[in-house]
Amino acid sequence: MSVAIATKTGQNAGLGFAIPVDRIKQMVPELIRSGRIVRADIGIMEVMETETGLVIARLDPNGPAAKAGLQGFRRVIQRRRQGPVVYETETIDRSHADRILEVDGQPMRTGVQFRDKIGAYRPGNLIHLTIVRDGKRREVAVTLSGR
Repeated sequence: MSVAIATKTGQNAGLGFAIPVDRIKQMVPELIRSGRIVRADIGIMEVMETETGLVIARLDPNGPAAKAGLQGFRRVIQRRRQGPVVYETETIDRSHADRILEVDGQPMRTGVQFRDKIGAYRPGNLIHLTIVRDGKRREVAVTLSGR
């Protein structure tokens, strides 16, 4: 189903945007029932794809992943004084971040695959992530919220 078109002329020519019919089939019953779509949210805002899994770059500090103890990149601020002036330098510590290997036993290779997997769940569902932290494999349970 076409939902929008980006056009410079104002006519029906340009770049079209559409929703796949399979997604519409999922959404319509919920729209009819409640008047809105509620999607599952894990609170992971950004991942970095690597050969060995998805590294968590950024978390919603109040989201389900953070509440379950998952870790993303850490900001490190260093201060040094030179006479009366204090200089601050900010760096990102990527070694601190967890690496996601699997969601409920299914290997995760791309950010899109991860997003789609989370999108297949409902708010309130409990999922199990297999992660690597400090070189050790761990299982983490996360209860998804809604957005």
